[in-house]
Amino acid sequence: MDSHDIDRLLDCRIVFKYQGNQAVSQFSKKLNLTFQAALHLGDSELELSYFVPEQLVENRDVSILLAQTYAKKQGDLFFVSNDITIPKLFETVNFLLQDTKSGILDNVHVENGMFYLSMRFNGTELGHISSALLEATKRFENMGVAYLGPNPGLDSILRESFSSTKLTNVSWEYDMPKNAFVSTPINDLGDEWVAEVRYMTKNDVVPQLFKTKEKIENPEKSGFNVISEKDHLYELTFSNRGSMIREYHLRSYERKIVRFTRHLHYRDHKIMVETAIPTVQTRELLQVLSMTNEKYPMFNLKLLAIEDL
Repeated sequence: MDSHDIDRLLDCRIVFKYQGNQAVSQFSKKLNLTFQAALHLGDSELELSYFVPEQLVENRDVSILLAQTYAKKQGDLFFVSNDITIPKLFETVNFLLQDTKSGILDNVHVENGMFYLSMRFNGTELGHISSALLEATKRFENMGVAYLGPNPGLDSILRESFSSTKLTNVSWEYDMPKNAFVSTPINDLGDEWVAEVRYMTKNDVVPQLFKTKEKIENPEKSGFNVISEKDHLYELTFSNRGSMIREYHLRSYERKIVRFTRHLHYRDHKIMVETAIPTVQTRELLQVLSMTNEKYPMFNLKLLAIEDL
């Protein structure tokens, strides 16, 4: 089993768009610029993070945008993060990410004043998504769909989406005996599984999609949503309170580290984590891992690879 097992089961893709009136969307439209971005979902708001290439700062309007948003320089990029409290946008994104149980958010960007959100999902939910989208487009005049069709594959999406933002893939592993899981249902996944985090949150809640080697017995009793029983594909949203994973998750959020892909592989009582992040944030991620390892040395965290994509 590997991280591509889940991607192969997500046979559909949707790219949702929303016409915004935030500063970044206004500047994007005025200057005809595209900003790579990411979302963290909160209880009632979205936190939008986006990157501005250093060479654009020569433009006076871009300089004003960065000054207004208290941008932080990281390498050759300026990094901006702010909350978006647009009820209709939150409601629609909340539907896409929470009601669609197999959906994994791949990419967010702002282009010509429009927010674009790309999500892969399993075709068993196509009817549900179709009905909800028809209802949403009737209710929200600023909402639309740029694409709905086959999933071209995660690798293709990464090449398409991040041509202007350098990415680095970082992987590490740590010991995790089955009885060490804080979330009891995870013990029902068996001796080997792969998982992909569906989207990033502002708290310790982690929504994940799991592909198991063996079928789970009575998955609903353990709190799993069954996406495809024959493919052993399940969804579980849980809290990591008090665990090493929670420490890593919250410290990554504190430092605004954007994780564009988030895969886990459990086998032989070890978890291997693989994530793609902006290259300029590699040092920040290594510092988070160092602090996490210092607090939880019993898990024997070990780096495996750091590679530019």
